[in-house]
Amino acid sequence: MVRVGTPSGSWIPEVRLRRVDSVHRRYCGCERSSEDVCIAPMWSEALGRTERPTGCRFGLVSATMSGTDTQPIKGGSALNVLFVCTGNICRSPTAERLVAAYADRLQVPDLAASSAGTRAVIGHPIHDQAALVLQSLGGDAQNFTAQQLTPKVALSADLVLTMTKNHRDAVLECAPRMLNRTFTLAEAACLVTEFGAQTVMDLAALRPQLTARDVFDIADPIGSGADVFVTVGAQIADLLAPILELLRRSTKTSRA
Repeated sequence: MVRVGTPSGSWIPEVRLRRVDSVHRRYCGCERSSEDVCIAPMWSEALGRTERPTGCRFGLVSATMSGTDTQPIKGGSALNVLFVCTGNICRSPTAERLVAAYADRLQVPDLAASSAGTRAVIGHPIHDQAALVLQSLGGDAQNFTAQQLTPKVALSADLVLTMTKNHRDAVLECAPRMLNRTFTLAEAACLVTEFGAQTVMDLAALRPQLTARDVFDIADPIGSGADVFVTVGAQIADLLAPILELLRRSTKTSRA
């Protein structure tokens, strides 16, 4: 194992961490190939180091990395989940309203869901076809207006779930400190079902175990026929099932 020196002269073991899709390539700048891993120091909290490692400006390092939000969910307040897609009129509002409906039926307290778009059709309601699918799945499409993703919107969330990897990258562009709290919907579901994540705080620690086949995008149904809207809605509903259980456990933990 390679060892690197800190500015104070102390020594910390260096660990190999697998990059996750395009986030590393976009932010790191260490010029490694897309198939390679990034080498980045695991800074010790005890040493209080905040400097980013030389030669790797981002690198998907540990939860102790300066600039990433690692604070636990605060007890006594609602767990805020933000869903993100492009226009905020189909996929993300479908997820938002399904979580609200299912959480109510399952009696999951202290859970708030919202959504936003990277290129939102600001002020518009849910797309007519998406609304029909949402209602058929048990959600309420009324009184919804699309909003733009902003740093303030992202930073207000305890967990951000995106429809695609590009949406995930867009969240991290406007709010880099949300790295440990931002995942695609498919990533989060897989981390629960395949790797045993029990609460929201487990997701970041388990993410390095994901492989490319574990991560897929939820396609944009805009411009497609009604059958595509139905397929996308069902896909979102299926992925939300394990995530709702994760959220239920997380809200229970935050109240403890």
